[in-house]
Amino acid sequence: MEKFGKQQHRLKMKNQNYGYRLNDAVIRLYSHNELIKPSDSFANNITCYRTSSNSFNMAKLKIYSTNKNEVALKHLNLDKWCEKGDWSLWKEFFNNRNVEGGKLDLLMGLIWAIFDESYKTRQMIYLYDPHGYSGKSVMLDALSEPFREIDAYAVYTESSSNNFTNERLWDKRFLAIPDNKNPKIVKYGRFHQLTGDDAIDVDIKNRRGFTVKPEAKLFGVGNILPEVDLDAKHETSRIAIFCLKLNQAAYKQINHEDGTTGDATFGFRLKQQLKAFLYECREVAKRINPNKCDFNVGILEEDVKKCAEPKLEYFNDFIMNNIEFEKDAKTTLAELTNRYESYKKVNMNLWNGLGKPELGDFKEHLQKLKDVEYKHSKRGMAFIGMKLVNVTQSSQQVTTETDTIKPDQQAIELLNKMRNRDLKGVNGVC
Repeated sequence: MEKFGKQQHRLKMKNQNYGYRLNDAVIRLYSHNELIKPSDSFANNITCYRTSSNSFNMAKLKIYSTNKNEVALKHLNLDKWCEKGDWSLWKEFFNNRNVEGGKLDLLMGLIWAIFDESYKTRQMIYLYDPHGYSGKSVMLDALSEPFREIDAYAVYTESSSNNFTNERLWDKRFLAIPDNKNPKIVKYGRFHQLTGDDAIDVDIKNRRGFTVKPEAKLFGVGNILPEVDLDAKHETSRIAIFCLKLNQAAYKQINHEDGTTGDATFGFRLKQQLKAFLYECREVAKRINPNKCDFNVGILEEDVKKCAEPKLEYFNDFIMNNIEFEKDAKTTLAELTNRYESYKKVNMNLWNGLGKPELGDFKEHLQKLKDVEYKHSKRGMAFIGMKLVNVTQSSQQVTTETDTIKPDQQAIELLNKMRNRDLKGVNGVC
């Protein structure tokens, strides 16, 4: 920074923010050898301008706005990014991946809600493609470009051990998950905070922390399916999962006769049509969600159910064969753990490919399904309202002589039943 002048006066502005008036002075700020406006520097580093009493009032300052006359940290000019025109490449892209009709309308509406802050939605968009090479990451990159220009973009990663993660996320609008590897992403506390209009604590190294309500929207893509408990409304209401399934036209576009794969120009061409696509997204959002609240994702339920059902079926099968519910009955955690692990070993052929239906997931499912309390007892943690029943030889059998596991006929029949029901989610495909 270069500063020339004689006098500098600190004053309180009408909007209660603090600034500087410089008499006979010129201020030049440089970032990466580029001249920037002092006002931009102030906005981008506003957490530095706090009083010693921690009195900076975030409630009166929006993080993201599309209204240029509104005080906010990040401004996006929608007129710059919306223009009626040809968006055929985007439409072809989604249609060739089983996203068409009502599903395409829903996706376009959700995308527009990321750009227009007047839509009070909390739903994360998630594109699931088990095979890869579908172009979903390239599409995500194209959609994020407007937010990159205003420094309102960040890559979201869940790190419960890092106390400073929120410092990187709190002032962003578009949080992208370019290649999700975490099947439990929907279950983390930070995810619920960011999608639930909750305040988060922002810890900053060597500075005073603060609390703020983020205005971020999440958009994830991945080759794994997030674990969503269909019995838990707080999970199903926070995510809209679109299962991509490439048709023959898409495969021909990706796989070339010379053996090469992909399209190096695809991303560039998508960005060329981005303005036209966003224009159509705006029109669709107006039509399907005039109240600007959470979107109706009912059209996606069957696809999601097919993917999530195998694990839930496994849990329910265990309950049917091992548990009875009685008001005053009690089962300790140790007892349930022993029974569950034994059952899992015997029926390993059933749960292979379902993710890993671990005990912690089962406990959550159990408590949501039935009126069961989980609390301290004389023998440790226990479930009140249920008891373990004697397991029949046909449902659970462990060989004691050789200590090896032999799946019984009932397990084999159940496995064949699941396979014949076209539950492709068992193999990680939907």
